Amino acid sequence: MTVQITAQDLAVLLDAGAGLKIPVTDLTPDAQLASLGIDSLALLGLTAEIERRYQVKLSTETGGSMAVADFLSSVNTQLVAVA
Repeated sequence: MTVQITAQDLAVLLDAGAGLKIPVTDLTPDAQLASLGIDSLALLGLTAEIERRYQVKLSTETGGSMAVADFLSSVNTQLVAVA
């Protein structure tokens, strides 16, 4: 079974990993991570939480200028690669 992180999952992961409570309705595909308040420190916490939950080592090809859809695509591609 392949794991795919959704916007709903992302909201939970942001809360757990970075302490950010961002409504799922704000996590639209074109929303920029930085515009949602996800700075580099929050991104590190989010990445660590994903790695912990899914037992995977993610590359650091993510950044605040990335859109939600691009972030999810990058993470999901990496999850599929290790499955």
